[in-house]
Amino acid sequence: MFLGKMSKKCTIRIVVLFLFIIGASDSFAQVIDSAAWLVQERIEERVKRIEKGVNEVEGILKTPKSEMPTKSKLEVLWNMMDSVLLEKKVNTDTAYVARPDEAWTVKVRYDRKSTFFVNNEKFNGEMNKYFFENDVNSSISASINYRGLSFAMSLNPKKFLGLTSDTEINFNYYNNRFGFDITYSNVKRFHGSSDYSDLWFRGEELDYWGNSRLKSYSANVYYVFSGRRFSYPAAFSHSWIQKKSAGSLIAGASFYSGKLDFDLNSLDAEQAKDLIYMSSQTRMAFVALNLGYAYNYVPNPHWLIHASFTPGLMLWKNYETDVVDLNVDEQTNEVGYTFRETQGIPKRFFDCTGIARLGLTYSWDKYFAGVTGVAQFEHVGDSNQFTIFGCRWKVRGYVGFRL
Repeated sequence: MFLGKMSKKCTIRIVVLFLFIIGASDSFAQVIDSAAWLVQERIEERVKRIEKGVNEVEGILKTPKSEMPTKSKLEVLWNMMDSVLLEKKVNTDTAYVARPDEAWTVKVRYDRKSTFFVNNEKFNGEMNKYFFENDVNSSISASINYRGLSFAMSLNPKKFLGLTSDTEINFNYYNNRFGFDITYSNVKRFHGSSDYSDLWFRGEELDYWGNSRLKSYSANVYYVFSGRRFSYPAAFSHSWIQKKSAGSLIAGASFYSGKLDFDLNSLDAEQAKDLIYMSSQTRMAFVALNLGYAYNYVPNPHWLIHASFTPGLMLWKNYETDVVDLNVDEQTNEVGYTFRETQGIPKRFFDCTGIARLGLTYSWDKYFAGVTGVAQFEHVGDSNQFTIFGCRWKVRGYVGFRL
C-alpha cells in the first residue's frame, strides 16, 4: 500500500515536471524565435537603407548634366551627406547635451607630452631606484570638424627643424555613449638617474642619447552609462555642447605594449665603472579592465569643467628586463657588456592602471578656448623585489570657433 502511494505520488510529480519542462521549452523557444525575428527585421531594414542609398548615388552619377541645371552632382552628394548627418538618430536629453547649431568647428591646438618610468630593482640584497624620462615634445595642430567628422594636421617644430625623430600616430573616436583611441609611439632621447650610482647620487644625470628609445602601442575604449545627459566630446572634441551639469559611471578596457631599449654605447668609461651593471632592455605589456566616474560641471553658460578618473586592474601582464654586466677595457677605455639574466616582475593580483582626465573650457558667442590634460599610469610588481611605475601624460591648450 505504501509503495503504491509512493508510486502514485512519484508518477504525479514526474508528469508535472515533464509538463513544466515542455512549457519552459516552448517559452524559451518563443523567446528565441522572437529575438531571431527582431534581429532579422533590423538587418533587413539596414540592407534596404543601404540599397536605397546606393541606388540614389548611382542614379545621381548616371544623370546627364543637362538634366541637372541648378545643382552639380557634387552639390547633390554633399546635400545628401549633410541630411544623413543631421537626421542621424541620437538618444540624448537635449536639456543637458546638444549638437552646436553651426555645422563647422575649427580649432588650433598646442600639445606638450612626455613619458617617464620609475624602476625599483633588488640587487645584492639592496633596493635600487632608477628614473627615466624622455624630452618633453611639443606640437602645433589645426583641426576642422564638420558635424562630427573631423580632419587634423599637426607639426612638431623640433621634427620640422631636424632636431628629433620622434613619431606618434593617433586614431580616436569620441561619442556620448562610447569611444576609443589607438596610439603608436616611437620616442627617443631618454635621460635618467639612479640612487645606486654614486655618480648620480651626487646629482649628476646620465643621458641616453643615440639609439635609446621607447616603442609602444596602446589602445583604450570606454562606455558611458549615462550618455543621454553626459558628453565626453563636449570637453575634448567640442562636437557637442554640455548645457547642464551631469556625470556618469564609466567602464573601459586598456591595452599597452612597450619596449624600452637603452643605448649602452653612449656610456663613457667613468660612468660604466660607477654603474657596474645595468638594464639593456625592458619589455612591458598588459590588458586591464577599468571602472570609474566622470563629471561635467557647468556653473554658467560660458564655463565647462571636466574631471574623470577610471582606475583598473590588470587581467594579464608581462613585465621583464634584461640585465647586463658592464666592463671597461683598461687599455682602450672602451665600454663593453655581457648578458647576465632576464628578471621578471613578480605576479600579483592587485597590479593596477588608471586614466585621469581634466578639462577647462570657456565659451562665448561662437568662440571657445581652454586646456585639457590626460595621464595614463600603471604600477606593477612587488615592492620588496622589483617594481615599475610608468606614466604617459599630455597637456593641450586650444582656441576655436564655429561657423
